[in-house]
Amino acid sequence: MIAKWDIAKRDSTTVRTIITADALVRKDVTSMTTTIMVTKNALLATMIHVMRKNIIVKTAVTMITALLFFNAKVKTPRLFS
Repeated sequence: MIAKWDIAKRDSTTVRTIITADALVRKDVTSMTTTIMVTKNALLATMIHVMRKNIIVKTAVTMITALLFFNAKVKTPRLFS
């Protein structure tokens, strides 16, 4: 079976297939492969998105914790007086 995969966007789940005459006979196999490819790309895009989100959240939490710790150790009014 010869199939050419053309992915429109890296994060897109839309996959277009160009199939030869031999592959048309095995329609079930081709549709199964397409589903696997779509699922794989969608999962990869979701994982990258979640990883980016986690990094942003962890950075924000670290900054807030550092500020709270700093405020607890050093009295703020002394800094500005």
